[in-house]
Amino acid sequence: MFAVEILSGHFPVTKDVDLIADRYIIDLGEVSNEWDIDMYANFTAIIDKSTSVINLIGFAIEVNLFPYSVKSLPFIKAAVRDMKQYVISKRKSPVFVGLNFFTAEGLKKAWGDFEEYMVCDDNPFKPDFYMSNETIIPAYPGEPLECSSLENSPDIEGIEPHYIPHTPTTDRCNCILSAIYCFVNPEGELNLEEDNSILKSICQQVDCRSIENRPESGDYGLFAGCSKLQKHSIAFNLFYTYHKCDPDSCDWNGHAKLKHSNHSAYAFQDLQMCKEEIPGDWKEFLIGVEKSTVANSTKTLQVKENSYQTSQSHVSQDSAEASKVSLAIFLISLLSMIYIY
Repeated sequence: MFAVEILSGHFPVTKDVDLIADRYIIDLGEVSNEWDIDMYANFTAIIDKSTSVINLIGFAIEVNLFPYSVKSLPFIKAAVRDMKQYVISKRKSPVFVGLNFFTAEGLKKAWGDFEEYMVCDDNPFKPDFYMSNETIIPAYPGEPLECSSLENSPDIEGIEPHYIPHTPTTDRCNCILSAIYCFVNPEGELNLEEDNSILKSICQQVDCRSIENRPESGDYGLFAGCSKLQKHSIAFNLFYTYHKCDPDSCDWNGHAKLKHSNHSAYAFQDLQMCKEEIPGDWKEFLIGVEKSTVANSTKTLQVKENSYQTSQSHVSQDSAEASKVSLAIFLISLLSMIYIY
């Protein structure tokens, strides 16, 4: 039997810290109904400083299933995918990524359709373990399962199970922001945390799929993981171009402002980094169209990145195989059972 201590993301980084447990799991924070660049940055910053922790088992993403929100599941699944990829790419020795439920009841609810949703369609980035403040349970490999078999499940009903949100990247958001003409006025004092009325008004008129997530249909916008400020700027620009670049359509009571420069969107589109982040023609992201002219359920904005078939060159096959071997060792160790501080 060995002891496991759960460290918060604010754990000390000095090497002379008196860490008394045998093994450690570091809490990354909670994921609920969104997964954006700010959360991604916070989680990866915790992972980056974890090199000071000896005997690290892995990282846990917090999950609250009470009250239960089925629409949070794709974001939880996307966060696990992205953190597992990040861990594989950054750490020399593999560690694990699992889910930490707020209560034992939440952990119990995870078994069944929830757990099957996390692994279906042979998801290569499924959670390695599930835990609450009372216990840790390794995720055992089960029989292959197709996500389509969950479409009529009561616990999964309300989401399209085959697709999950895109990995939020700062580069992608910066690329599209560099190409727009109408953006949030930094002097406009728009309270982005409390006031979404402008965004709602715009998106009732123009197609905002590129900044919206729709779990019920499986449509996840390429820029839906950008910050609130960035998404407002993208929406302002869509409204402005929809109204034929009329200066009066880029104001919104002083909250929007025109960029007075002779830049071209295609100059940024030619940059290799931006071409990789935003494939295809950028017109659909920069030129607003009437919402009613767009089909209600279409996957034209989706790339393979937001399914499970993510292909990233920095995630090597050797690293993935090493992770499988270490996971087997981890599972054997947990069979001896553990207790948590």
